[in-house]
Amino acid sequence: MEFPEGGFVRAKIAGIYIYSCYAPPSATITEFEGTLGMLVSDARSRNPKIIAGDFNAWAVDWGSRTTNTRGRILLEAFAKLDLMLANTGNLSTFRGTGSGSIVDLTYVSTTLARRMTRFVSEHYTHSDHQAIFLQIDYGPCVDACSREAGNRGWSVKGLEEDAFIEMLLGGQSPGGAATEKVEQMMGRITRACNAAMPRRRVLAKRRSNYWWNEEIAVLRDACFRARRICQRARARPDFDEKRLAYVNLRGKLKQAIRTSKRECFKELCTEADQSPWGTAYRIIMKKMRGRTPQLTCPHLLLDIVTALFPPDKGERKQHKPALDVNTIPAVTEEELTQICGELVITKHSVWMLFPIEPLNSLLRPDPTGLSACLKHA
Repeated sequence: MEFPEGGFVRAKIAGIYIYSCYAPPSATITEFEGTLGMLVSDARSRNPKIIAGDFNAWAVDWGSRTTNTRGRILLEAFAKLDLMLANTGNLSTFRGTGSGSIVDLTYVSTTLARRMTRFVSEHYTHSDHQAIFLQIDYGPCVDACSREAGNRGWSVKGLEEDAFIEMLLGGQSPGGAATEKVEQMMGRITRACNAAMPRRRVLAKRRSNYWWNEEIAVLRDACFRARRICQRARARPDFDEKRLAYVNLRGKLKQAIRTSKRECFKELCTEADQSPWGTAYRIIMKKMRGRTPQLTCPHLLLDIVTALFPPDKGERKQHKPALDVNTIPAVTEEELTQICGELVITKHSVWMLFPIEPLNSLLRPDPTGLSACLKHA
């Protein structure tokens, strides 16, 4: 993008020179003529081109009621260029408080006029001017490789000139008809760019919220429009009326959002009953990603385990028979003496926590006490 002096900027996009202009209403006729002169001089040698902007000029040619001095000067200046006026109809592009006019103009080269569509949007733009959309149909001349790549283009910062020249000059010369030569050459250039430059990253379009719908979009535009009207009506007799209208629309917007969220939640619950591993499961797992749930309540853990792994009511539970203590053999004196002999007490042993004298009496061979302990356990 370049910023020449004179109230306009210039950018080249997809081989088309696009000019964005603005001529303030406070500028004198001499200043207006100077701006148009610099614009015409800069755009004369650049084709194809689109010149669009707010010139604050009126002329019958683009739907105004009369033609003023600025309009005549603009028509005479653009007559020197190979341009066509793309404005159609009498739809206002500037909409102030209770008034409207056509001051946003679009001029295009004759080579683009047949393949271009222009329309004025009715959506709220947070501005006095309406949004103007231009759609250009490139037709069959666009290379298929660029369409498959999504017209992303390449990052010139990573250009490897040697690889680009080698891929571009290598191979046979294009042959056949003119159309075939163009296709072969465009394919060779595309392959050279792929080999010498990385693809430009394209950010994914932001997805709308799950509760967003057409009704909310309409209410949102109406609410923004009412808020702007209310702000402009300050210090006027009808301010309270405008503010009340804005408050009512804002309430309707909030209610529509709550209703949409409620309906979406009901649909999600219904889908979860039909498909436990569907959208509801993915949403919950996405929220829990990176988090480790800490459950310490034993009753809650028991409820969760019981719900996840319910017992089979048809299966008979198998109980182990109770242990008969009479079947446990008694400890003999020889066994106890052998155990005491193998027990080694060191300074690092846990036995050093106790006094020595009680330990001697504890380790004295007495198989009757040990047998009683085993039976009690």
